[in-house]
Order: sequence, then C-alpha cells, then structure tokens
Amino acid sequence: MNGGGIRRGIRGLLGRAWTEERRSYLWGAGFLVLVDLISLLPPVLIGQAVDRMVSGTVTREFLLRTVLALAAVAVSAYVLRYIWRRLLFLPAYRIGARLRTDLFAHLLRLGPSFFSQRRRGDLLAYFANDVEAVEQAHSLGVLTLLDSVVMGGLLLAALVKTSALLAFVALLPMPFLAWLSRRLGDLLYRRFDEAQEGYAALSARVEETIRGMEVLRVYGQ
Repeated sequence: MNGGGIRRGIRGLLGRAWTEERRSYLWGAGFLVLVDLISLLPPVLIGQAVDRMVSGTVTREFLLRTVLALAAVAVSAYVLRYIWRRLLFLPAYRIGARLRTDLFAHLLRLGPSFFSQRRRGDLLAYFANDVEAVEQAHSLGVLTLLDSVVMGGLLLAALVKTSALLAFVALLPMPFLAWLSRRLGDLLYRRFDEAQEGYAALSARVEETIRGMEVLRVYGQ
C-alpha cells in the first residue's frame, strides 16, 4: 500500500471513530465551555469584594455570601471538570483500542511476503507510539483546541470590556508567539519522526538479538 492509500485508510478509521464517539465529544465540549464560564466568576466576586473594602461599604453578610459563592464555584468546577474529562478522554482510549484491534485484524489477513519486506520494529512502532499519538490527538489535542478557543475568546472579551488599550498591549506579542509556536511545532514533528525511526530500529535490533540467542542455544544443545 502506498502512502496515499495509507493516509486514506487512516482517515477512514478516524472518521468512523469520530462518528461513533461524536455524541460524547459534543457533550464534553458543552461541559468544558460551562467550566470555562464558571472559571470567570472568581475574579468578578473577588473584585467586587475588594471594591467594597476600598469604599468602606463591606459587611459581614456580604463577605459570607462571597465566600459561599466562591466555595460553590469551586465545587461546581471540580464536578464539571470530572465530567468533561470522562466525556473527552474515554472516547480517545476507545478509539485507540479500536485502532489496535483493526490493525491486528488487518495484519492477520496479510501474507508472509508482507512481513518479509518490512521490519517488525516498524509494526511495533505503529501499535505503540503511533496509536498513542492518535489517542493524544483525540484527547489532549481536542481539549487544547476547545479550551484555547473558548477560554481565549472569553478572556479577550473581558479584557476589551475592561480596557481596549490594555487589550491592545496584551495582544502585541501574539504574532511573535504564533510564529514561535509554528516553528516549535515543525521541530516537534521532525523529532517525533526521528523518535519513531529510532524506536523501530531498536525493536528490530532487539528482535535480531533474540533470534541470534535462539540460534546459539540450538547449536549449544
């Protein structure tokens, strides 16, 4: 199978997995957005308390309500964070399990010529690091994308509402950070490919060593 066929096969597997886990991801995204909204409440509550203290209008009842509200926010965020972690991370592990099962079933259908043309270390790398990378992309990758877009947008809106000039100053380093992130991402991809090649070569070397030991043991007997 050529590179284009492999990529089409992988896209087909991931597309089917996404369709099967779509409901869980959508619910997880909804709870994540809710947690992000709740996370904006503590600064508002603390800011109101500080303003009352500065103006001298703070009362014991107000402080008690503020403390209770902060405690409720903390408990709610903890519970909702547990829920969205299950909804976003468990599907990724199920996708990884299905990928391993499909890969193993596909290998069982292949003939001896396939295995004679490829190193066993490459196959082990597919089952270990490659599938794990897919799991990370469907868990932490989805989390990073959603959280950065939602939380970044909410923080930007709050910052612009507070001070447009302060928002402009805070966004000045963003082009440089975007360029740096792109460069680091390219470097990470290259290092990942190198690590995969090293893992495959190491697995092949271990296999050759074990086979050599078996040959020596046979001759020794």
